[in-house]
Amino acid sequence: MKKKIFVTGATGFVGTNLIRRLIRENYEVHILKRKNSNIWRIKDILTKLHPHEVDLLNRKRLLKLLHTIKPNVVIHLANLGLYGGLDTSLNKSMQVNLFGTVNLIESTDSIDYECFINTGSSSEYGDKNTPMKEYNRCEPTSNYALAKLATTLYAKSYAVKTKKPLVTLRLFSPYGPFDHPLRLIPQTIHKMLKGETIHIKNPNTVRDYIFIEDVIEAFIQCINNPDKLSGEILNIGSGKQTCVKDMLELLTKKVDFKNQIIYDDLKNPQKFMWQANIQKTKQKLKWYPKKNLSQGIEETVNWFKENSCYYD
Repeated sequence: MKKKIFVTGATGFVGTNLIRRLIRENYEVHILKRKNSNIWRIKDILTKLHPHEVDLLNRKRLLKLLHTIKPNVVIHLANLGLYGGLDTSLNKSMQVNLFGTVNLIESTDSIDYECFINTGSSSEYGDKNTPMKEYNRCEPTSNYALAKLATTLYAKSYAVKTKKPLVTLRLFSPYGPFDHPLRLIPQTIHKMLKGETIHIKNPNTVRDYIFIEDVIEAFIQCINNPDKLSGEILNIGSGKQTCVKDMLELLTKKVDFKNQIIYDDLKNPQKFMWQANIQKTKQKLKWYPKKNLSQGIEETVNWFKENSCYYD
C-alpha cells in the first residue's frame, strides 16, 4: 500500500518541486489548495494528485479532511510570503502563517503520522554578523519573519510537549525551476533571455542560495529518517553567501547576456552576513548540498530557456 503524504502550499515554488519528486517516488500525494489557487505549476500533474479545497483557517473542515485521509506524512509549506520586498500586515501574517499552522498541527493531533515537516525561513534570524546557527537569538525585522518565528516556536513547543515527530526546516534562499516570477533570479533570467537592460538597486546584498533539488532532498531525508528529529529546527542552505553582483555576473555567463546591467549603490557595502551554518543539519539528516551555485544556476537557466512561456 502506498504511503499517503499530505502537502500544503503544493502550488508554490517549493511545493511544486516537492510533489513532483513524491510522485516519482510513488507516494499517494494529497494536496491542499484554495479555490483561487493559481495552478500553473501543477496543471500537467493534476491527474496524479488528490487535491482538496479546504482553508487552513477552517479548523472543522480541516479536521474532518485529515481524519478521512489519515496521512502517514504531513508537509506544511503554505505561507503568506514576502516577495519583491513587500511585507504584509502583522494581522494577516499571523492569521495565515501562525494560526493556519496551529490549526493544521492540532488537527493531526490524534493521527499517528510518521513525520510532520514544518517549513521555516532564514528571515526569522534577522541581521547577523556570523553564519546563522539554529540556537542563535532570533531578531526578525519584518511582519512575515515575526509570524514565521512564532510558527517555528509553536511547532517546537508542541513537539517537545507531545513527543510527536515534528521537525522544522528553516529554508534560506532556494532557487530553480518554477520559482516565483517576482524573485531576483527568475526575474533576471527572464529579462536577460529577452535582451532587456537589467537594473539592480542593491548589488552588495548577500544571500545563501540553495538549489531546489538539494532543498527537496532534505525533505526526503526527513521522511525517510524521522527518528530523533522531534522538536528539531534545521537550517537548509548551502553554507555559503553570495552577493547579488556576483550572482548577476554568473547569470550573465550562463545566459550569454550581452546587454547592460545598471547597478545602484555599488559602493554601499553589505553590513551583515546572510549565511547558514549547516553542521547540525549534516549531522542530523546526513544531508549536504550536492549542487554548487554554478551547477544550479546552469540547470536553472536551461530550464528557463525551455519554459520561459510561464513567465511571459
